[in-house]
Amino acid sequence: MNPKLMVFVLVVVVLAGIAAYFMMQGGDDSPAGTAEEGPAPAADEEEDTENTNPKEAAGGEGEEKAPVQEKEAIVEKKVSEKEPQAKNPAKDISGCTFHGTAESYDAKKRVWKDLSAAKNDVTRVEGEIEIDSDDSSNNQKFLFGSTDTFMEFPQAVMTTGRKYTLFHVARYNGSTKGRIFAGTNHAFVSGFTNGYTGTAHRNGEGWIAHWDDQKSERFRIHTDQKHVLRRDGLRRAGGGFTSALIPSKLVINPRNSPSDWAIAEVIVYNKELSLADCKKVEAYLMRKYNVPRQVRAGVHMLNKNRQYQKGGSGWSFDKMAHSCGDEGILYYNRMNRHKSGDTFKNVRNFDTACIQGLDGGVSQKQTSYVEKENPWYKTFKKLGIDCGDKGISGVKYKESADKKRLRAEYACHNQALNAESCEVKTAKIRPLDSDNTGSSVGGDITQSLHNVPLNCGPNQAMTSMSLDGDNSELTMSYKCCNLADA
Repeated sequence: MNPKLMVFVLVVVVLAGIAAYFMMQGGDDSPAGTAEEGPAPAADEEEDTENTNPKEAAGGEGEEKAPVQEKEAIVEKKVSEKEPQAKNPAKDISGCTFHGTAESYDAKKRVWKDLSAAKNDVTRVEGEIEIDSDDSSNNQKFLFGSTDTFMEFPQAVMTTGRKYTLFHVARYNGSTKGRIFAGTNHAFVSGFTNGYTGTAHRNGEGWIAHWDDQKSERFRIHTDQKHVLRRDGLRRAGGGFTSALIPSKLVINPRNSPSDWAIAEVIVYNKELSLADCKKVEAYLMRKYNVPRQVRAGVHMLNKNRQYQKGGSGWSFDKMAHSCGDEGILYYNRMNRHKSGDTFKNVRNFDTACIQGLDGGVSQKQTSYVEKENPWYKTFKKLGIDCGDKGISGVKYKESADKKRLRAEYACHNQALNAESCEVKTAKIRPLDSDNTGSSVGGDITQSLHNVPLNCGPNQAMTSMSLDGDNSELTMSYKCCNLADA
C-alpha cells in the first residue's frame, strides 16, 4: 500500500475513534464527558464477575434461589410520635455537611441551597429540575428531573478518605430506572440501580447490599455509610467489609446510568453516626414523608468475599465473617464457593439471611484461640458458637498474628426467645462427588463446607452452631428457637 495512503487511513481511524468516544460521553450539547461529569464505569463496576448481580452472587452458583422471600416476610410499622427523632437534623446532630429539601432549591438561580451551617450549596445543576408534591411524599414538596438532568455536590460534602453518613429520600419517577445517587469515581452506588432499591456498590468490595423484588414507586429512605446500607429502617449490608473506597464527589443522576428521578430530601454528615442517631434521623424523615419503618423482616445479606488457600497445611479462615448488625438475628447460613461457568473460583463467602428490625442490642463473645490442625475439622470441632438462650447476630473468625491459631468472635442478640420452641437440627457434610460440587470430609475446608445449609426458617432464630462427628461422618448441629413474642 502507498505510504501516504496508509497514513491517511490511520488518521481517519484515529479521528473516528475520538468522535465515537465523545459521542459516548455526552450525546447532547453538554461539554465532553470528564471524570467529574459522570465517569465511565470503573472496570470492577462493570466486570465485577463475583458480584455482577448480587442476588446471584449471594446464591453462589446462580441456580439456587435466595433463602428469603422478603416481600412475604416484611412487617411495616408507622413511626410513633414518641419514638426518639431529630427535630432539626442539621442542628441537633453535629457534623452535617449538607441538608437539602425541595424548599431550599432556588429554581431561578439553579442552586440547591444547603440548610446546614456548612453552606455547601450545590451550584452545578444541569437540565430542567422541577418541584412538585403528591400523596407519595405525604404532600411534601420534592425535586424531580429526567435523564437529561445532573447534579454534583461540592467536594466538602462527601469525599475520598473521609467517613460519612448519607441519608436520602428518593424514588424513581418515570420509565428510565438506572441509578440516582453515585460518585465521580470508585464505582459508588447508593440505594438505586436497574429499577431496584436497597442496594449499594463500593469499589474495592463490589456489592455490599442485596437488592430484592420490592420495586415500589413510593419514596424510600436509605441510610448509607462506608460498609452499611439501610432501607426504611432495615440493615441490608452483611459483614467482613474492610476496603471500600469512597468517591471524590457525590452526584445525582450519573450519565453512565441515568434515571427519571424524584428526591425529597438529602442529609450528609462528615462522620459515621451511631445506630441511635441514624434511627433518630430516619424517624424524622419517616414521619415527615409518611414512610413506614420496616420491622421483623427476613433479609438476605451479602458478606465480603475472601480468598482462600487450598489443601495441605496452608488452609486459612482468617477474617471470614457474616453479620446481621445490631438489630438482626441469623436464621440461615451456608458457606459458598463462587463459580464462574463450570469453574470454581478462588473465593468464598458466607451466604446468610437474618431477621431484621429487632430491638435490644447485642452482647459480644469469643472462643479461646485453638491450634490450627490438619485435617481442618479437628480445629473447628473446638470452635462452637453458642449464644445460649439468645440468637446469633454475627460471627467473625480471626487468626493469631503467627497464623497458627484461630478463634471465633461472635455477637448474641438480646431479643428474648421462647425456650420451649427450641429444636436442634443437623446438616450432613457430604462426601466429594465426581462433579466436584459436593463436599469432602477429609479434603480442603472450602470444598468440605461448600453449600451445606443451616436453615431455621424465616421465623426462627439460630442460637448455636457446632461441628460434630469424625472423619467418616461429619455433621453441623445448630439450634433454632422462636422469638418470644412470635
